[in-house]
Amino acid sequence: ILNSISVTRPLAELRVGTELFQKGNLFAEINTAGRDEFTVIARIFNSLAKQIRELITDLEKRVEDRTKALATSTEVSRRLSTILDEKELVSEVVSQVQTAFNYYHSQIYFFDESRENLVMAGGTGEAGKTLMAQFHKIGLGRGLVGRAADTNQAVLVSDTTKNPDWLPNPLLPETKSEIALPIALGSQVLGVLDVQHNVTEGLQPADVDALQSIANQVAVALQNIRQYEGTQKIAADMSVVANVGIATSTISDPQRLLQEVVDLSKKSFDLYHSHIYLLNETGDTLVLTAGAGEVGRQMVTEKRTIPLDREQSLVARAARSSEGVVV
Repeated sequence: ILNSISVTRPLAELRVGTELFQKGNLFAEINTAGRDEFTVIARIFNSLAKQIRELITDLEKRVEDRTKALATSTEVSRRLSTILDEKELVSEVVSQVQTAFNYYHSQIYFFDESRENLVMAGGTGEAGKTLMAQFHKIGLGRGLVGRAADTNQAVLVSDTTKNPDWLPNPLLPETKSEIALPIALGSQVLGVLDVQHNVTEGLQPADVDALQSIANQVAVALQNIRQYEGTQKIAADMSVVANVGIATSTISDPQRLLQEVVDLSKKSFDLYHSHIYLLNETGDTLVLTAGAGEVGRQMVTEKRTIPLDREQSLVARAARSSEGVVV
């Protein structure tokens, strides 16, 4: 009878535990007191149940994070579509990304005119303000930011202490993991979105997927802003040209007309200087006829001239070619 009880009781407990687990009670466990074979089986069952609980918890966390990432990406996209100012765009993106994902730091870099350096355009927190005030920049190819811009590919470092290419920043001493993502339109890289976390392994490939989507949206929004600003500048310039034309249309004196044109051009376009040269009667020399402001008038008084064949003169080149010259 005792042998029968010692066998049936563990079997009953094993059956009850497995049935509870099958019905969804992931915390069901079997009594592991004892040293017989049933106890060994119970311990194996409890261990497997624990692994399954941890796996499901991890999957639920991933789904939750992915859902949050998609929601953030959608919200950022919605907000970006209404922004027509580059500084506002940058500020909105770094703030949204840092807050939504609870990252340690977020920042954006854009290429300078030479495309040799990436200049910081905005960053979160006091560190971001300080770096902006210092006109912080990173050379193309240097560090994670420079590499992302150079290769047009995301760069993920889950543990910064193990990566020789990582560039530490004294203003961000707690950075333990980092992702740099290109802000690009096809093969044309405009800048880099960079995020940092103060948790080792805190940034993973799933973060890359979510953040690259946002970086792509930033590229489109930036293109729209720059096209809009270009259109606005053209419209403003054409308005100025029209105003200058109207202001000078009633002037009959040639010298006064030329002087009014250079003065209005300098003022309306916010130029450093403006002047007009006319070709002399023999057609071999350009004579300064009108100059903006007191300096321009003084130069006219000095009767400055430029030989038409002078190779290094932009004025002479424009006269010879009958085309505008821009340097």
